[in-house]
Amino acid sequence: IPHPFKKFSFAAIPDFQFGGMEHPGAIWYNANILFLDSSATRTQLIRRANLIAHETSHMWFGDLVTMRWFDDVWMKEVFANFMADKIVGIILPDDNIDIKFVVDHFPLSYSIDRTKGANPIRQELENLQEAGTLYGHIIYHKAPIMMLQLERLIGEQALQSGLQEYLKTYSFDNASWPDLITILDTNTPEDLQSWNDNWVNKAGRPTYTRMITDPKGDNYGLFDVDTTKIAELYKITDPVLRAFQYINLYENMLEGRFIDPNTFVTVTLTALDYEKEELLIQQLLSQLGVAYWNFISADQRAARAGELESKLWTLMEQANKNNLKKMFFKSYTGIAQSDAATTKIYSLWKNKTAPSGVNLTDDEYADLATWLAIRNHPQSREILNEQLTRIDNTDKKQRWEFWMPALSPDEKERDAFFESLKNANNRRKESWVNTALSYLHHPLRRESAEKYIRPSLELLPEIQKTGDIFFPQNWLQAILTYHNSENAAQTVQQFIDENPDFSKRLLNKLLQGADMLFRANRKSTN
Repeated sequence: IPHPFKKFSFAAIPDFQFGGMEHPGAIWYNANILFLDSSATRTQLIRRANLIAHETSHMWFGDLVTMRWFDDVWMKEVFANFMADKIVGIILPDDNIDIKFVVDHFPLSYSIDRTKGANPIRQELENLQEAGTLYGHIIYHKAPIMMLQLERLIGEQALQSGLQEYLKTYSFDNASWPDLITILDTNTPEDLQSWNDNWVNKAGRPTYTRMITDPKGDNYGLFDVDTTKIAELYKITDPVLRAFQYINLYENMLEGRFIDPNTFVTVTLTALDYEKEELLIQQLLSQLGVAYWNFISADQRAARAGELESKLWTLMEQANKNNLKKMFFKSYTGIAQSDAATTKIYSLWKNKTAPSGVNLTDDEYADLATWLAIRNHPQSREILNEQLTRIDNTDKKQRWEFWMPALSPDEKERDAFFESLKNANNRRKESWVNTALSYLHHPLRRESAEKYIRPSLELLPEIQKTGDIFFPQNWLQAILTYHNSENAAQTVQQFIDENPDFSKRLLNKLLQGADMLFRANRKSTN
């Protein structure tokens, strides 16, 4: 089916709150994702390719054929992501598309499906004002996993033929998920209604007493772990199976099964010594950061900080690709907090001299300035002011000026900044707000930021009314992601207990956003 519209353009927008938006005739893109320089990592290049493929797929799925009502808004997103995965697999032939599918979709889908606020893929919607709450990781990440299982169930050719018939039948018209299921039913003897009920209409993930052994099987859920082989997962030869095992071990750590957080950190550091697949290294580093900041105790962090700093710096120096060097360097700056690290980072920022083989952009040098400010460098204020003078781009200069109060070493200035966010006009640049909130609630500042949690939750209904569709979810993630104290968990639980009439959809978003906090304080949520 040829491109169905008369023109096809790109519009690049600075600080656009979405990655892209699929307007027929002119797709809007976030300029920061679209325009990359020569230092871009492999992960960034794949992310851009995937985004462009996703938005282009929407020309057919979403624009040529549009859902009949918002209970099927997920349909356009599942097909955009599902097709994007196929497209990127062709345009990046040297990349393992199966690894990418696993690390792109399974962790983010689990991040919702493991929570008390989990929602099914298809949700009924009566009030259009709450349409934005339908969006999230279940639509964008569980739904493509579901579609892959459907393709395996009925066969690739049957699915392709069914989708072609669907697009031709409903061109420039509206259609529903039952309309598509009716078409697919004619192409297969399988019981799609039963399959549909389990995958599309039910929330949550299953728990199995068996282990993952088949990289091509239905591996969605929580699986048992062979405790005799935990320390040697990196020896698994199939990289897709290895990806599943890394993620499954992490999920079991979060559930308090088979492995404790401190041991998980040790196992991950060992795997990083041997892992060669860039996408899996990125996944391991992401999981390491969560375990380190959220789940091991303050005493354990203090005892292991030097070990982790040294390990990540050594891995950076030993990496044989510049992409990997930058990846390890960013992980190092995400974890480092020693005086020696502060001296090292300050020198790198001040002299604009990156470690050998690491090519840092101006934005990444600005990230080092935020690092120094959050860690209360003695010259924090001077660093923030000097960084402002280094920025030539007008949009980026305004963004930095917006962030500076959130990075301030003065707690009263940070308090005033938070108070300013209660005015909707000061929340218009949502991407700026989300980043600023992550600075306020950084793990090294989370104790002083606990006082912002309750008023932030009280603002949620207004955030939903005045913001874009992802703002409530992003607001909650920025506020709650880095907290792990009992007091923070009790603050959230108390808010829930005192607001029994709170919007159920917003409550689900809150339960999703607070999941890590509750897991770090299981006794607080009994």
